Amino acid sequence: MIILASFVNSGAPATGLSPTIRIRDLSDNSLVVTDVAMTEVGDGMYKYDFAAYDNTVDYGIRCDGTATLANTDRYIFGSNDVGIASTNTDTTVKVLTGKWEIVGNQLIMYDTDGTTALYTYDLANAAGNAASIRIFKRTPA
Repeated sequence: MIILASFVNSGAPATGLSPTIRIRDLSDNSLVVTDVAMTEVGDGMYKYDFAAYDNTVDYGIRCDGTATLANTDRYIFGSNDVGIASTNTDTTVKVLTGKWEIVGNQLIMYDTDGTTALYTYDLANAAGNAASIRIFKRTPA
């Protein structure tokens, strides 16, 4: 499974970084990947090929864009369940491999066909105001 992280520096795509990734097995909180380098894709995006991925395991993911970024831009957190029940692995994989986009102040996650919306979230900043950058919270729409 390919894990993709997008880093920004003051809102602009951050290129030329050397980010690392940590992945934890959430059943026992153990590290299964520890600070391994990610590969730059372009436009501020970096990827990691998680070859040992097991769709029956819940993982916690942390990507570190390095200390060259401000703390508000440095870390990206996620999981393979993307906020949905881990027993629904078919939808989980679709969300992880399908297209997603931010439209206005909403995050829309699509099926692998790229057109069928699976989930829509309202996005907010740390102050609770609708936002499309520096997202702090997502709430099902």
